Amino acid sequence: MTEDRDYREKISQLNDLVNLARIDGRESLHEINFINWVAERLHLTQEDIDRVKNSDQPVEFTAARHESGNIERFHRMVLLMGIDKNLAQEEIRYCMDMGMRMGLNVHAVVETISKLASNPQHIVHRNEVESIFRKYSN
Repeated sequence: MTEDRDYREKISQLNDLVNLARIDGRESLHEINFINWVAERLHLTQEDIDRVKNSDQPVEFTAARHESGNIERFHRMVLLMGIDKNLAQEEIRYCMDMGMRMGLNVHAVVETISKLASNPQHIVHRNEVESIFRKYSN
């Protein structure tokens, strides 16, 4: 049962990234490579990637059981959003919405996205994200 939930979480995370990459109407090579890298780290196969990208069936949203997993997932979304150095309003809205669906602190979500937008390289490192979320915990 746990294995099935873990797999659903991974597929859900992959789906979130694919949806985010497609928001602006095109998937850049950098976005595709990043999604493939995340899928590999999640121990998903190319078949899993293809199924998520090509299926007409909606993927059920499944948040991680622990906040740390959701923060890591959110960080991956933020990295993907900044990978093409162009932050579209639709991407920002999507990441905000997904942060809320994951039950993350709204102030930490906003601060993380603001930090990404203010960085000329459009990147926020993991330790910075963790520090932001720690600041708003309790």
